[in-house]
Amino acid sequence: MKKIIILFLVFTASVASVFIVQMMITKLWNFGGVSWGPGNLPVQPVQQTAMLCTTFLAGLFAPIVAIAICRRIPWVVIFSICAFGLTIDVFAVLVPLASLPLWFKLSFVISVPLQVYVGTKIGVLLFLSKRPRVSYS
Repeated sequence: MKKIIILFLVFTASVASVFIVQMMITKLWNFGGVSWGPGNLPVQPVQQTAMLCTTFLAGLFAPIVAIAICRRIPWVVIFSICAFGLTIDVFAVLVPLASLPLWFKLSFVISVPLQVYVGTKIGVLLFLSKRPRVSYS
């Protein structure tokens, strides 16, 4: 039971990191004059590109955070992150983003497994790779 609670908390922290990073990057775009949000769909190509880049970069953080917390690859959490991200993105393209072009919606959904894969690779490199020890003798 304790392991399930720990994995749930890791999953929650991982998903929260995506939303926090996405909000921060979106604020940076706002400073640059590119904005989107509720009632302001990304209809211009620059908005669409910015939203795809922001979503991709933010999505990288979920597996990185999971690996950083567990110090191993928590596969159950990684697969749950992917399934949760796909569910959110499929809902988004069917309801609020339904009027946007097909290329955008496909890119939005297809990028989720790629985000999780690349994020997992980065997390392994950052937290699990063996670093050679330097001998000063």
